[in-house]
Amino acid sequence: MEEKFYESIENNKTTELEKIIKAADENNITLKINEKREYGQYPLAIAIFNNNNNIVELLFEYAYNHNIILDIKEIEWVIRAINNGNSGMVKLLINHANKSNINLNINEKNKSNEYPLLMATCKNNVEMAKLIIDYANSKNIILNINEKNKSNEYPFLIATVNDNIEMLKVIIDYANSKNIIIDINEKDKYNEFPLLIATSKNNFEMAKLIIDYANSKNIILNINEKNNFNNYPFLISNIENNIEMIKLIIDYANSKNIILNLKEKNLCNEYPLLKAIINNNIEMVNLIIDYANSKNIILDIDEKDKYYNYPLLNATLNNNTKMVKLIIDYANSKSIILNIKEKDKFYNDLLLKATINNNVEM
Repeated sequence: MEEKFYESIENNKTTELEKIIKAADENNITLKINEKREYGQYPLAIAIFNNNNNIVELLFEYAYNHNIILDIKEIEWVIRAINNGNSGMVKLLINHANKSNINLNINEKNKSNEYPLLMATCKNNVEMAKLIIDYANSKNIILNINEKNKSNEYPFLIATVNDNIEMLKVIIDYANSKNIIIDINEKDKYNEFPLLIATSKNNFEMAKLIIDYANSKNIILNINEKNNFNNYPFLISNIENNIEMIKLIIDYANSKNIILNLKEKNLCNEYPLLKAIINNNIEMVNLIIDYANSKNIILDIDEKDKYYNYPLLNATLNNNTKMVKLIIDYANSKSIILNIKEKDKFYNDLLLKATINNNVEM
């Protein structure tokens, strides 16, 4: 009977398990629901890993009816239920723990340094995160919301990766309620950090939320920091062609007396001015020039990216006479001699493109 008991759980045969339990009761046989199989798995763990709520409920019911404490022996079981995206299963485990006076160590990590709240944010499951927070509050447990997994990821950062404003607000509200300061400048293994991720997601509301939180906690954001691709918030905002994001970053930098890096290149040799010109955004170009002038920064207006794009060429490719004039005027004001003979990787040059565009004025 024991063998059939385990097999019914392993094979997700709920009806068969019900029959086995009924037969065991009729013959006064107590099933060993707290014992491991030969390969080290508990019946409850198997049901959780199989994501089978019905079998988990049957095991709990059997335990209650026979005064057996069915211990939730490893936090990995809870993490697996969360990883399965199964809020119902998590509720079952929490209800059983409460009913059996078992205290779940919900700050405990598995071998990958994952823990329940972090896993709930990984699964982008706000309901699950709230379940964990409610349980922690009911047991007066302070959640370690700044702890990282092996990839140096932590809940706040993961929520930005998932582009989930609601999750960020849940984390912030919890942190505030416990007087916890969130480490919002911390980077993952790719050197990504929340503000950079928010700009790469082109999410103005998220970036503003991060800045507002930083200001409320007197945290100075590392807005000039780069990831492994040498991208940084100001450059990413230009790549995304988001002028409101650029203004937000400039306003923040000015409020903290931070000088923005306008000339730094990423691994593709892209830099803010060039991307603004490629995007044919003259308002953005003016904004960059005005900021550079206000900080006595001389812009590199002849620098090429990996495709040999450079400002004057791309303004010409876009057939934008005003942009070309703006670049020339800036060069003259800074005594910069523009290189007008360079070609891109497709052998486009200034005169050729102006001729093709039939632009006599250019």
